[in-house]
Amino acid sequence: MQLNKVTSVQRQVQALTKTLFTFTSALLLSGAAPSDMTSVRRDDLTREFSTLVCEGNMGSLPQIAWNLGVYDAQLEGQFLSRIGLKKLDPAMVAQRAQTMAVMQRAGGYAYGLCDHGRRGWIMALPAPAPIMSLSANTLQLPSAALADRCQSFRIDFAGTKDFFPRQLQANNGRLNIDGLGDGVISLTCQPKAPHWQGPVLWFLYPVGKQLPGAIPVADALTATDDLNSLHRWVNKIREMAHLAPLASNAALNDAADKLAVDRSLTHNRTLLKGAAKLLGDLDINMLSEDRIKGPNLQTIAWLLWHSPRHRESLLRRDATMLGLSSAGPGHDQIIVLVTGSNASIDTAKKKPAHSSAASQL
Repeated sequence: MQLNKVTSVQRQVQALTKTLFTFTSALLLSGAAPSDMTSVRRDDLTREFSTLVCEGNMGSLPQIAWNLGVYDAQLEGQFLSRIGLKKLDPAMVAQRAQTMAVMQRAGGYAYGLCDHGRRGWIMALPAPAPIMSLSANTLQLPSAALADRCQSFRIDFAGTKDFFPRQLQANNGRLNIDGLGDGVISLTCQPKAPHWQGPVLWFLYPVGKQLPGAIPVADALTATDDLNSLHRWVNKIREMAHLAPLASNAALNDAADKLAVDRSLTHNRTLLKGAAKLLGDLDINMLSEDRIKGPNLQTIAWLLWHSPRHRESLLRRDATMLGLSSAGPGHDQIIVLVTGSNASIDTAKKKPAHSSAASQL
């Protein structure tokens, strides 16, 4: 497979890294696309969505995209331009979008032009098809895409007023959301391939009368954006849920540091299995891994709380300790959060580690 020859520009014009929308800038150079494309164009995204991307107004949280009917998560994108700001060839932009999606093992891609064709954007989306609302009480899942790409999938719901998330069941590709109340639904796909890749978060879908708002005990987060502040917030959340606090653990911190070397949102089962083995030798059960990108701790905490499977990790009853690490510059920061327990005092049956940011391991 020949790599596309898109090189980074030193001066990143309007370089953005948003919570669910990660953008960098690049020059559009020549280069052939791989021949074994499996990603499909997502032409369901609205013109208003393209305008928002061009203007750099995606925002640091997904509500703006939700208002436009876009519920995809973990979007990765680039702005493209040519030397001298010459007009872009739309066919070349489309090729680059498709290539990037394949490189990132994404199911779908999208693209658009800005500034009268002198700048463009490309985007990789994990899901090859959208989730749709059939009525006020029913969602239509992309059943064909799920069957084609996923070994299994999970639907979870985190309520605004309830602490603990719960799983939901669809019937013939349709999900009844009547009576759920305010909150967020997530749909997570466990890819059929590659075998080392953990689950991928496809969608975050808000339901109810009001969009998710502020997180509980937000005052526990300080303006310094340090990991101690995030740890303190996690324990405040657990205290409200009548759960024991998580102690900081040096071995888990070290594991998180090693896992954060990969700054993608992909859960690598091979790396997690190795980390779990090393921790097991220290009498520690590794329980979960969360990978979250955001420009600041407030945004990261918002996602941890409102994303159902992230919240599930925070509120594990069997967790007793926590490890945290961060990597990357401020706007491109990734946080890795791992939980564990002491193997020697565990009374519950041991379970394999799981991951939550792109869903579970």
